[in-house]
Amino acid sequence: MARDALPTELSTATSTPKHRMKDEMNDYGTFQGRPLDDDYLAELTAEAEAGYEVDEIVRRRGGRPPLGDGPSLVVPVRLNPAQSAALTARIAASGKTRSEIVRDALDAYLIAA
Repeated sequence: MARDALPTELSTATSTPKHRMKDEMNDYGTFQGRPLDDDYLAELTAEAEAGYEVDEIVRRRGGRPPLGDGPSLVVPVRLNPAQSAALTARIAASGKTRSEIVRDALDAYLIAA
């Protein structure tokens, strides 16, 4: 098919990505939407030059909150349909998560043993 036979939006398209069409200063920003302007870069530079407290950075990291002193072990469990329905009903009644209910049940079983 000849280029002049293509629809207008295809024949005038360029290979330049849209994010490169913007002004270079507006290309980048934080996840919260703050642009990386000179003032913000100066703040970040001053913070880096002052040094970071490693314990504070480790404490702020993302992810799930710890359940104890060390990393948690994920244990997949298979449930039959009756157990699954009973667990879903308990979740709705208690407002707890599936994991909380399973951990509570396991704790009760281990204490009673």
